[in-house]
Amino acid sequence: MLRKQLAKFNQLMQGIEKIYDDYAKTVGLTYMSLTVLEIVYYAEAPQTQKDICALCHYNKQVVNMIVKGFSNKGYIKFVEVSEDRRNKYVLFTDVGQNYAQTVLEPLWNLEKKALTVLSDEERKMMLEMMERCYQGYSNAKTQHCISARMKGD
Repeated sequence: MLRKQLAKFNQLMQGIEKIYDDYAKTVGLTYMSLTVLEIVYYAEAPQTQKDICALCHYNKQVVNMIVKGFSNKGYIKFVEVSEDRRNKYVLFTDVGQNYAQTVLEPLWNLEKKALTVLSDEERKMMLEMMERCYQGYSNAKTQHCISARMKGD
């Protein structure tokens, strides 16, 4: 029973990811670059590349490649963090802000249509369950890694 549920869960998650990937392609981006664009656009505070890595779970090389690509197009600028001059905030230029809005507003409309099939209470429950599921995966991964390291010693 659990194996079938997991297969269904994986199928649904991959289906949602495919929708985002398809959308990204229609606007000339990869799924990963769309994700980074969203993080910078919707952030409530300036983000460093390290912050972006933590939010999207991509490694620093991937995030660096993506933000440098956006920077080369004039969409992103880097501003030193005053408390730690080794780090830089990743911020939109005016052109980048307009670009992100053009790319992300239609996506927001798609997401809004998709999620309004659920009531507010159902969305809250879904998020709570997804958080618990994420924690379960995270804990299992940690336990697996510890166990693998112990076997390797």
